[in-house]
Amino acid sequence: MSKTIKDFEGDWRVRWVTGVLLVIEEGYNLHIGPPINDHQVDYVLSDSSGEPIRTSGEFGPLELVDGSLHWDGPAVADPNLPTRIYISLAEGETLDGTSFRSLYGTTLRGDPEQVAIWGANDVPPPSPVAP
Repeated sequence: MSKTIKDFEGDWRVRWVTGVLLVIEEGYNLHIGPPINDHQVDYVLSDSSGEPIRTSGEFGPLELVDGSLHWDGPAVADPNLPTRIYISLAEGETLDGTSFRSLYGTTLRGDPEQVAIWGANDVPPPSPVAP
């Protein structure tokens, strides 16, 4: 699947997270779009109640680099702690041929060993078709 800014646009619900010093938590929503140009895009990261906690207007846009989105800057809770977010996109297909997209992200906060992995879908994958 081609990876352009348009491919990443949408509302993404974070379905799972594992790791330490979390930047993104389960239940968060990541709205990606609209594009600023062909390699930068606006975003809003909201907590599970819908309250924005990180926006491109405040922290700068996501950057498209080699088919994935990247962000590098200060942590929300501690501006002296560097934070990095990397987002990849994959397309899946159910047994009945229905396609869906998923985001897979890595966040690093401070020490490079303080990593978290997370995943989000634009919609929950459809249920498998019974045989």
